[in-house]
Amino acid sequence: MKIEVGMYVRSEIYGIAKIKSVWSKTIEIDRNNCYGLNGVTTSRDSIIGKPSFNIIDLIEEGDYVNGDVVIVKYELNELSEGVLAHVVTRSGKHIFEDDIVSIVTKEQFENASYKIGV
Repeated sequence: MKIEVGMYVRSEIYGIAKIKSVWSKTIEIDRNNCYGLNGVTTSRDSIIGKPSFNIIDLIEEGDYVNGDVVIVKYELNELSEGVLAHVVTRSGKHIFEDDIVSIVTKEQFENASYKIGV
């Protein structure tokens, strides 16, 4: 898996982030507006799945996009446009990549939850 500056990665701890710089065993990610964690260095081993230049490729069912939970992800093949990807939320909204304002991954949500009686 080739990792390049400008790609997005999914991390269990930091959610989805953009790569600022790449070293042999670590990457520096840009986490704007996320608990002040701008410029965090993390191991390549913490990456979940494949990196992508398209942020919507990293969204999974159960993630929260623009404050609404994703229930399904579609990739529609259009002859003139290539692949048109979007997600559908529980409220029925269709969200395309240009419409994304915020993402909270299901891993981030689970890590931030408080469990009672465990």
